[in-house]
Amino acid sequence: MTGLALLPYLHVSAHASNVKFQRVGLEEGVTLANPNSLAAWFGFCAVYCLIVGIETKRNVIRVVSWLIAVGCLYVVGITVSRGTLLAVAIATIVALRRLLKRGFLPVLCLAILSWTIYTLGLFDQVGTFYAARGTEETGRLVIWPLVLERFLNAPLTGVGLAKVMTYLPGHVGITPHNHFLFIALVSGIIPLAFYMAYWWRVARGAFRAYSARTADAPFCIPLVLYAFLIGNTTNMILEPWVIVTLSIATASGVPRRMRRMIVRQIRTRDQRFVCPASS
Repeated sequence: MTGLALLPYLHVSAHASNVKFQRVGLEEGVTLANPNSLAAWFGFCAVYCLIVGIETKRNVIRVVSWLIAVGCLYVVGITVSRGTLLAVAIATIVALRRLLKRGFLPVLCLAILSWTIYTLGLFDQVGTFYAARGTEETGRLVIWPLVLERFLNAPLTGVGLAKVMTYLPGHVGITPHNHFLFIALVSGIIPLAFYMAYWWRVARGAFRAYSARTADAPFCIPLVLYAFLIGNTTNMILEPWVIVTLSIATASGVPRRMRRMIVRQIRTRDQRFVCPASS
C-alpha cells in the first residue's frame, strides 16, 4: 500500500550523464525521492512477497503474492538501480534454497510465471536501460578510497555529518554510499564498532531463528541479507523497513523462557490456605 501511494508521484527524466537510458524516481520533497531509495523499498517488497508465495500452502495466495513481486520488480527495473537488482537476485536465491525440497507445484508455477513475463516482453526496455548503464562508472570505486583516507585522518571523532561529502575534481560532492563507511566517516571508530556488533547480533539472531524453525525464520535470512547488500551500495541506515527487518531478526533469535507458577499449601494453626508463588 505504501508503494501504491508513491506511484502517482513517479518522475521520469533522462540521466544526467547518459541519454541512452532513463531513470525513474519521485518528485522532490516526496519520501524515497531518490531512485536508489525507491528501488530499495520496492525490492524489499518484492523479496517479501516472493517468500510469502514460497511459504504459503494456498495457491491463490501464492499466485497473487508472486504477481505483486513481479510488479515491484518492474518498478525496481525502471529505476535502473544496479545494486538493488543484485541484492534482490541474491536474496531470491537464498529464499529459493528450500523450494525444490518443498514440492513440484511451486517450482512449476514460478516457471510458468517467468515464461509468461518473458513472452509478454514486459522487461525488454528495462533490459536495454540496464545494458546502457552497465559500463557507466558511478564514482563509488573512486570515492571509497578517499573516504577511507579521510576516516583514517580522524579515526576517533570522524568529520561530522556536515562534512560527509567527499569532492572529486570537476564533480559535485559524493556521499560514501556505504553504511559502514558512512558511520566511520561521520562518527569515528567507536560508533562503527557498535554498529558492526549490532549487525553481528542481527546475523546471529537470523541463523538462530532458522535453526529453531520460528514463524519468522523463512523471512529472516533473505531479508537481512538484502538489507546488508543494500547498505553496502547506499547510505540507508535509518530507513524504516531496514529497522523493522533487523529488529525482527534480532528478536526472533532471542530464546524465550516461560515462568512456571508453583502452588504450595501453607498451613497455619488456625486456617489452611493456598498461596501462589512464581519461580
